[in-house]
Amino acid sequence: MRTFGTTAASSTLSFLVGVSAGAALAAAATITLGDTLLAPLIGPIPFGALPVGAFLGGLLTTWPLYLVATRGGRTSIATMLLAGVAFGAVAGAVMGLFSYLSNDRQLRDLAFWSLGSLGGATWTKVTAVFPLIFPMLLATPFLARGLNALGLGEAEAYHLGASGSISHACSRN
Repeated sequence: MRTFGTTAASSTLSFLVGVSAGAALAAAATITLGDTLLAPLIGPIPFGALPVGAFLGGLLTTWPLYLVATRGGRTSIATMLLAGVAFGAVAGAVMGLFSYLSNDRQLRDLAFWSLGSLGGATWTKVTAVFPLIFPMLLATPFLARGLNALGLGEAEAYHLGASGSISHACSRN
């Protein structure tokens, strides 16, 4: 079954798998709890904490979802999608709780973060995320062939020489 074999469908895959929900939940926690719990202890939260928190939230979401979907060395796409949708629903509920608990400024920050505002973008903030982005840009040409094959679907990737797992697709170029 080729449900996600197209490029248009693959762009929505991060939303279905729950990676975006994990990143948004971590960003909401950073905005709401960072000022409330951490600021009295360590002072003002640095501006780089929000993108780092969102990245770590997406990363920490991906790992358990992958473990839930993998049994006996095989990853079930259907199980991963169902677990991701379930996690997305739970994350949305917790983000609603964060919205309820936030003050006026935090609520405004949550709204602008959710809508993708670039209003607060500065070159200082770009340089803060540059150490995370630059290695990924360097690795992209080496991973492109395996990831493109995997984007066609598991069966097509296997016939092109890449196995069904992402790590094998990335290592075989």
